[in-house]
Amino acid sequence: MHIDYISSFCRVVKVKSITKAARELHLSQPALSLQINCLETRFKTKLLERTNRGVNPTPAGEVLYRHGQRLLRVLNSLETELEKLNSPATDSLKIAASPTLGTYLLPATLCSYASKFPNHKFLLSIDNTETIIDSVLDGTTDIGILEGPLSDENNERFREGNLVLVLLGEDELILVSSQPDSCPPLNSIEELCNLPLILPVSGSGLRKTLEQELSRIGYPPDQLNILMELDNSNAIITAICSHNGIGLVPRMAVETQVASNQLHEVEQCLLQLQMPFYLFYQAELDKREILINLIEFLTLSF
Repeated sequence: MHIDYISSFCRVVKVKSITKAARELHLSQPALSLQINCLETRFKTKLLERTNRGVNPTPAGEVLYRHGQRLLRVLNSLETELEKLNSPATDSLKIAASPTLGTYLLPATLCSYASKFPNHKFLLSIDNTETIIDSVLDGTTDIGILEGPLSDENNERFREGNLVLVLLGEDELILVSSQPDSCPPLNSIEELCNLPLILPVSGSGLRKTLEQELSRIGYPPDQLNILMELDNSNAIITAICSHNGIGLVPRMAVETQVASNQLHEVEQCLLQLQMPFYLFYQAELDKREILINLIEFLTLSF
């Protein structure tokens, strides 16, 4: 079985057309169809279904597509590592970060680092927690950086995968509004639960920080009055600026708006919403100079 066949199959699934995929891959349509047939013979199952709107993967095809995409990422990582051996003067790291850190902290911090170490290069991507952990475990990402408390399940994955975990720092989550008089200081959890809240999506580090704190004080998170859930702090800030609800965001995301009175912090002393930041990587990277320097730099910056 050729890796090219899996790559071709993934392209067909992505564009939903054998004809279009063949054109993009510079293959004849019969040649591409033969590759798909070889995969179906190898795995003893049908992988594609033809419809009026093109081709769709069967359940088995979806499994092959998912694992094929990971296999191609691993292959790309291998090629990158081999290229590094031929270019020792330049060292690079692939970093995957969760949205808050990848948007508000890392870009400026990495630029500052690069000015001190011009031969060190970085590729930064932003993704969700599970995808970041998967990519570090399979070697397609060198460093993962996450926000929020870690679940017992993820701590176990770190241990089993022999990943090194480093606490970088923390930030505070705050409630903000676009209207200075829309919410007086909060004196009880009941007052908090009556607010029209705009929250990060369930499963995010920000949301886990809030839910963990509510559980600590014995208050069910499902009692909150959630106006909407959004998947990043920028979207939450935009919604707040449209005069809708009270948003929960990291302080770092709204420092400028709060200082200029565009947004207003809702005073509260009910919850301790400190959100930790973690960096993690495979233990065998421990001796790389670029990693050692970067961890030291990030720890001081955060």
